[in-house]
Amino acid sequence: MAEPTDTLRSDAVPSDIGHRLRSRAAELSSQIGAVLQARAASDELSAPEVEDLGDAGQRLSQEAVVDAENERDVEELRAIGLALERLQRGEYGECIDCGLEIDPQRLQVQPAAVRCVDCQGRSERLRALVGTGVGAAD
Repeated sequence: MAEPTDTLRSDAVPSDIGHRLRSRAAELSSQIGAVLQARAASDELSAPEVEDLGDAGQRLSQEAVVDAENERDVEELRAIGLALERLQRGEYGECIDCGLEIDPQRLQVQPAAVRCVDCQGRSERLRALVGTGVGAAD
């Protein structure tokens, strides 16, 4: 099967980025599948049993951690898919807010980044303000 053609916006963007993104996507897909299979097997095998409140609380806490990790993996997989689409369109490495080039060092560390550092900071500050209700109309 032929690899998709990667179109880089800048010579500064690592040439292996498409391969790195696809490899990470495959890794995440495998992890997500394993969690779903384990959950299905656990549901099939679990018989009603009496458990005390401490055991039930610990089990629920562990399930919540696994669910949160799985949600994080699903979100990263989605972001990688979008990065691969931008790569195909020749828009990879371009900030979605200001249109300037994202620093290649940032893309090395965070290959699915969609914003430059400045715009990402603004986005996070805005999200924090909205989350706290600051400036919201009463």
